[in-house]
This record gives sequence, structure tokens and C-alpha cells, in this order.
Amino acid sequence: MKTNNMLINIDPWVLEVQQWLNETYGNVPGFGSVPEDGMTGWDTIYGLIRAVQHELEIKDLVNNFGETTSALWDQQVTPKLINQYDSPIVKLIDGAFRCKGMGNGKFSTIYTLDNDEATKELKKNAGFENPTSTLDSTWAKALFDMSAFVLVSGGNERTRQMQQTLNNKYSQWTGILPCDGIYQRATNTALIYGMQVELGLSAVANGNFGPATQEAYGALATNHQIGNNNGLVLLLQYALYQNLINVGPNTVPFTGELDTETTSALLLFQFFLNLTEVTESGYPDLTTAMSLMLSSGDPNRKFYAVDTSEQLTTTQITTLKNAGIKYIGRYLTGTVGNDFIPKYLTVNEANDLIDAGMAIIPIYQDNNPMISYYTYEQGVSDANAAFAAADSLGFNKGTVIYFAVDVDALDSDITTNILPYFNGVHNVATKNGVRFNVGVYGTRNVCLRVSNAGYTVASYVSNMSTGWSGNLGFSQPTDWAFDQFNEPEGGIGTGAGLVMIDKVNVSGIDKGVTSVNEVNPAIGILRNLGFKLIDEALDNAQFELDVEMVIYAAGPLTITQTLASSAQSANPNDQTINFSIINGKIDPSFSSEISNIFGNDISEKLEISMEGITASIETGDVEFSGNYEDGKINGTVVFNMQRTTVKGEEITVSVKYEIEIDLNKIGGFFKKLFETVLDVVKENLVLFILLIAIPAVAVLIIGGGVELAAVGATALIIGILTEFTKNMI
Repeated sequence: MKTNNMLINIDPWVLEVQQWLNETYGNVPGFGSVPEDGMTGWDTIYGLIRAVQHELEIKDLVNNFGETTSALWDQQVTPKLINQYDSPIVKLIDGAFRCKGMGNGKFSTIYTLDNDEATKELKKNAGFENPTSTLDSTWAKALFDMSAFVLVSGGNERTRQMQQTLNNKYSQWTGILPCDGIYQRATNTALIYGMQVELGLSAVANGNFGPATQEAYGALATNHQIGNNNGLVLLLQYALYQNLINVGPNTVPFTGELDTETTSALLLFQFFLNLTEVTESGYPDLTTAMSLMLSSGDPNRKFYAVDTSEQLTTTQITTLKNAGIKYIGRYLTGTVGNDFIPKYLTVNEANDLIDAGMAIIPIYQDNNPMISYYTYEQGVSDANAAFAAADSLGFNKGTVIYFAVDVDALDSDITTNILPYFNGVHNVATKNGVRFNVGVYGTRNVCLRVSNAGYTVASYVSNMSTGWSGNLGFSQPTDWAFDQFNEPEGGIGTGAGLVMIDKVNVSGIDKGVTSVNEVNPAIGILRNLGFKLIDEALDNAQFELDVEMVIYAAGPLTITQTLASSAQSANPNDQTINFSIINGKIDPSFSSEISNIFGNDISEKLEISMEGITASIETGDVEFSGNYEDGKINGTVVFNMQRTTVKGEEITVSVKYEIEIDLNKIGGFFKKLFETVLDVVKENLVLFILLIAIPAVAVLIIGGGVELAAVGATALIIGILTEFTKNMI
């Protein structure tokens, strides 16, 4: 029996609230309606707020419990909320408690002691002991909101404890914040508010770790006075706990003291983030505190890596070398700006950087940063483009290439778009064994989720985007390799040596590219086709371009492969046909011709085999030739394709297969069967041979079936012969 999950999620109490809202306020100008699905959501909460505003005689209804609503609430509602008070406002309060999953389910216009208890329950869950039952605008705003005040799925009990304390101590500045056990933007901001209050900046507290906060904290830290401020230490312990939550067993105490456990955790945090310039290991100096509170940390800390979109000259490289830079992030493809200035790494630039003692961090980003860009299909396409560029640059097998998500992806966006995109990238990267490793560039949340999905081996974290939702409330990924934390205005260097950069911290888990191989660009393009037999040939120490290699010989079947950096031709002495390939698909006239001669069924099956081979070719042509003599079927298939190299040069590469099927090794029956059909199709011999040869090639090339035994090859050929001859006699 199938269960409807929608029915399971329906809350009859919430449904009753929704139905009542529509019945009562549906005709009120500006109210609109709420969904009647029995599920709490923002649409229902907004409906409750609009209804409150109507009862407060506000004409322009909006989805916000703002200053006007708050002021009128305190004037018209709070003083009247006593036992037996009768008003639709009371029923709206009851409805909000139902949507919060709190209270006893009461839903009427009469205020009772049950309302008092529900309000006290809300306040206790928010972190307040021995609360009153007064529901002023501060608490009404928290009630008419989606914020949760109980531990939710995926929440952490110690995080909830922290949130409750922050509410209790700092709600005057922060408002009432969620207490759901999920460390989030509001929680992170509350820590900074709390720090400002503890530093004596309550009059100017704004939740930003700006110059005044840095100066005040830095003065205390320099004079070793942090330990004397228990409130400040407690906030540091909260931040320390959250930042180490994914690193390992977390025993950070919430004592408000710089005890041994806290200093040990601080030391671990400093080591984890590679904060090499801290003034004292295990002590919360300004650099450490900023790294605890902000994803970017201290923008003035030391850095040994940068990234840039500039194609670097030797003078600029000298600037970087003199600045002590050891790693340089560079793009594999693309342009930047409206003038389409090239940003891709060149072979000469790569060699110059390596000669200067720098390691290259390969980054792939050739898009407009929009969530809709990221799909599985785009991931496949981008992986092919990135790997082709890396091959053409001579990067070694196993190099980590970082695919960029340079957009503030919400958690839901990561599920619907980013993960499928990296699934596509990962599938290309691991198609025939690991060719290049995949890394991710993005916010902390993007990096965490893509890494947890198993699609990447390292993270390049865009931590300098401190206001992005994907960085606020998330800890640094444990697999971080690079940490982009600041973009200095004006870059570094002067004159011809000026370079516009982002500062990047380094963990050391990825050594980057420290050597490149001289490579014919044709090799990279051929490898990027993704066929196992081609990859195996290219990895063979004896491989040479333009040299025929036997790649399969068993039973009746022999196949040779020739890979070339120029166009090849089929056998001119045999019957020959030629078709174009556009966007990975063969010319429709090919299918049409096969269909006219051999029927639709055969045409469709052959087209499937062909598309399995041509899908990676994009643009080019295919040429066939064939003959039959002394019981041997001979066919030649040549794929010529045109591609553009990383240098912008257009070249032609070619793959040629010659197939021999010796029917004498199968038996007289199948030889006679073939020759009987041959009399029928002799005008189209090459097409008929094509019907026999292409499926065999497809099975071996696409499937990488070079281990197919002789008996298997015989069975394969018999199956193909039977399939394509049964309808021809």
C-alpha cells in the first residue's frame, strides 16, 4: 500500500487556522489568501501578520511585523491581554502558537490562563527563567515568525543552550532569536553584538566586527586582559565550539574562563586554520577572534597564496615572488569583463610561474554566476572543457581542479542545482578511473555539502564573502585546501608589476601544480573524448601518434586503432561513404539512408550505437569504407573532429578503426548466411558492413571491453550477424 506523504504532514490544527484566516479575512482588501494545506510555512505566518495589521486598523497590509505594527500592538493589545478578554487578536495569537507547535491547541477569541502558560512556555524555550506572561511586541514579533524555539531535526543541544543564553543576555540589541540548535546567520551576528556589549560598545552595537570593535578587542588582547572578562570569554567559547564542530570530538567548555580545555581548543583552531602569525599559541588574540567570528578572519593577516584573473607577465610574476607568494590560483579557460579580456592560463605563463617557484591552483569558472546555470548536464560539459584545458597545459594525472560556484547558493539551491552539477563533474572525472581530481570553490556550506556528497577531494573556500548566507553560521570545511579571505584595494605591486589579487590562506593538503609536461594539444583533445581504449593507448609508453596499434584480436574479430593529429581517410579502394557530425549527433541523412535500405528497426539500433561514439565529438565528420573477400569482412571507420586549443588555435584530430571479421573462424553456416544477404545488398555493401562493424566497435570502445575472450567475441559477432540479417533474407 502506498502512503501519501502529503497527508502525513497535514496538521489539522494548522489547517483549521488556515481555513479560518481565509474565511475571516479573505475579503479584506490587501489580505489575499493563505494555502489550506495543513503545513506551517511563511505564507501562513504572513497571513497571520496581515490579519493582525487589519485588526490594528492598518490600511496597507504587509508581510512584516515592523515598527508600526509593534507600536500599535503595545498600545492596543498588550494592556488588554488579561483573562476573559475577547478579541479576534486572541484567536490570531492562538493560531500563531499552533503554527509554532506550542500551547495546548486552544483556538478561540477568549483570552484565558492557557494563553498565559503558552507565553511563558515560549519565553522559557527562548532562554528566560521565571518569565512573566506579558506578550509585548518584542515577543509578539518572535511569535508571529517561523523561528523555532525547540530543538529541531539536525539541531545541536549545546548550540541551543548557547542561543538561549544569547537571548537572555543580549535580546535588547538582537531581538528574540531562534533557539533551534541550528547555528545560523542570526546566531553568528548575536555573538558579535554580545562581544560589542562586553567591550563597552553597547551604545553603538551593530553586529559588525568593524574598526571600533577591532580596536577595543585588540587593546584588551594586547594587554592580556581577555581572561578577566568572563562574558567575553564565554562568547569566544561559543564561537570556538561552533568552529570546531566538524573537526573532531568537541569538548569546548562554556565556563567563561580561559581554562586548559579552552586554550587547548584555541590552539587546535589556530592550527586548523593555519593562523601562523598569532601572537601567542592558545591565546585569543585579535587575529584568532576575528577568525572565530567572521568567515574572512583578519584581512590583514599573512598570506602565501593569491588568485587572479590576469594573464601574468614576467614582471608581475616577479612582484608575486618578491611578496613571498608560493601558490597562484589561475583560471583554465574564459574571459573577464565586458571587453572579454582573456583570463585563461597559457603554457608559457605556467612555465614562468613554476620556474619562479610557485605552484599553480587550477580553477574552472567560465560562466555567469547564476543558480540556474548549475545542472548535471552543465557539470558534464564543464568537466570536459576543464579537463581538455588541463590536458593541453600538460597537467599531471591526479591534479585537483577547482570548479567554481561563485554565487550565494541557499541550502535549497545546493540540493536542486549545485549537487547535480558536481555529480556530472564527478562522473566525467571518474569515468575511466580518476584522471583529474575534483575540487570545489564556493561558500562554506557549498563546500561542506558537495564534499559530504563525495564529489570532491578538497575545498577552495570563498570566505571573503562574509555576508553570504553560505558563510554565516557554517564552520570551515575540514578538507579546506585554500581560504580566500580578502581582496586588497589596488592589488599589490606598482607600474608594470601591478597585479589585482585576492589573498588566499593555505592548509597544505593540496600542493598544486609544480610541473607540467610538454604535450601535443591533440593528446588532450583525444583524451577528453572519454573512451577507455583511447585513454589506455595514450597511457601506453610505446604510444605514438599516427601509428596503427592492434587493440583487440580474439576469435573472429581484430580491431586496430590509429590516433592522429591530422585528418585520416578510410580505404579509398573500397566503397566509401561520408557523413557530418554536429553537436555530437550524426547527420540525419545517415539514419534516413539506413532506414530506406534496411528498415526503421535496424536504423534505430545502429543510430544508438553510433551516438554512443559520436556524443563526445561535437563537430567533425565520419567516413566509412568496407569490402568482403575470402570470408573476411573488412571495415574502416574514421572520425575526424575539429577543436580549439587553449591557445585559440583550431586543430583537427582523428581516430581511425579498422575492423576485420573472419567468418571462416565462426563456421560455414554464418559465412553462407552473410553471403546470401550480400547478394541482396551488394549495391550497398559498405552500409551493410557498417551494420556489422559499428556495434562491435561500440561494445569494445564505449565499454572498454578489451578483455573480451575469444568465445565472447564469437558470440558477439554471431549475435550481430543474426540481428542484422534475419530481416534481410
